[in-house]
Amino acid sequence: TGLVGSFKEIYSINGFDKKQQANYIERFAQHIEMGEEKTSKLQDMLEDRSLSELYETPLHLSIACLLYIEEGQLPNTQTELFTEVHDYMKNKAKKRLESQFDERHADIDQALCHLQKEAFECYKREDTDLKDANFNRAPWTPEDYSQAGFVIKKSHARRLKPAVLTYGFAHRSYHEYLCALHLSLMSVEDLEAWLKAIRVYHHENVIIFLYGLLQEKKLLTMVSVTMEKMTSQIMTFYSPCSQSHLIYSCIKEMNTVSAEIADVIADHCPRDITISRHCNEGCLRGVLAICRVMKIKQEKLRLDVDLRTSRDLIPIMKELSDAHCIECV
Repeated sequence: TGLVGSFKEIYSINGFDKKQQANYIERFAQHIEMGEEKTSKLQDMLEDRSLSELYETPLHLSIACLLYIEEGQLPNTQTELFTEVHDYMKNKAKKRLESQFDERHADIDQALCHLQKEAFECYKREDTDLKDANFNRAPWTPEDYSQAGFVIKKSHARRLKPAVLTYGFAHRSYHEYLCALHLSLMSVEDLEAWLKAIRVYHHENVIIFLYGLLQEKKLLTMVSVTMEKMTSQIMTFYSPCSQSHLIYSCIKEMNTVSAEIADVIADHCPRDITISRHCNEGCLRGVLAICRVMKIKQEKLRLDVDLRTSRDLIPIMKELSDAHCIECV
């Protein structure tokens, strides 16, 4: 990360725009023969500003299309999205095993707990591969996990030697979600110890998932430790948004905000909020979530808006004016 300043150019990956989203959905619909009415309804749902940013990435949009076929609706947050697809794979695997009169369907929760633990150990080593030894004490074989879609087979070619077979995860985000599931099952003390030992910006996605998964005392512990770190630790990588925007990404994942959690947010949230021309819809949703908390706590914020942005800021400004917590713009 120290080399970033040595490069004269920095590249970033942008998500789908509206036209690319529509084209992707049309191709997906043609592939599965979804029909014009359902395709049009799905596209209309993605016109919602609160959902558009979430489904800018090809992975998220693919999951959305699959879930829409099954459920007829779309999740509102990243955590809900991955929870839905994880539960979908879990239920599908259970039904398949039950139809085959395979008693292993009863072990599915235990099997997933084992996979989550191994995913976390793998994550701590900054590795992406699971080997046969990782499944020695698992109730399922590696092939069982692979057939259910929880892991994928990976063949590593070697010169003049047989290829080595390992197992991995279909996407890094799913690996991070499994890690968050494992952390969510830890005791409050163990979770707090892990959070205190890390740099939050090196584990951004895992932290965001935890904000959506945890409840009550664990969530309060999570917010208390990470909010302070998010405002005090310096990012060591390039980001077009200010570092405080990780706070907004986390807060918009939470389903409910208790009075105790609102106190912690109000104590640590920066009073000067910047909306740059690089901010996405998720940043704006996060700012709204912060404003709702500040309204309850009767705190005031100062807003700095870069008008060079190509995004339509009128709807967000209307909502912010209703929050009555903006001191000046």
